[in-house]
Amino acid sequence: MISNEIRGKLQNIVGGTRLEGAADRCSTVRNLLVEGFGASPTVKGEFESQSIIKEKQVSFLKSYAEKEDLWLESLPSGCQYLTEGGESKVYLTEDGRSVIKIQPTRY
Repeated sequence: MISNEIRGKLQNIVGGTRLEGAADRCSTVRNLLVEGFGASPTVKGEFESQSIIKEKQVSFLKSYAEKEDLWLESLPSGCQYLTEGGESKVYLTEDGRSVIKIQPTRY
């Protein structure tokens, strides 16, 4: 079962909300993305320019994850599937303390 705290954080991520004073890694990365790329939802008429932004975000996130030793080559055992969207699947780690987002293909 997902705690209300984790559910709230996921809703903030999806909504593009910048979280003032939050110190956890998830909020830190979200704030960096909002600051660097904005939080507007993709509009079909702007798909090409949004694709370019997505590529920049992928590069930024991979670099950040590698630098912070957060990059995983495979999903750890015991993870619980939470949800998925058009571009990714989200899992909760076995200890319930981390959320892992897997983006198996380019969107």
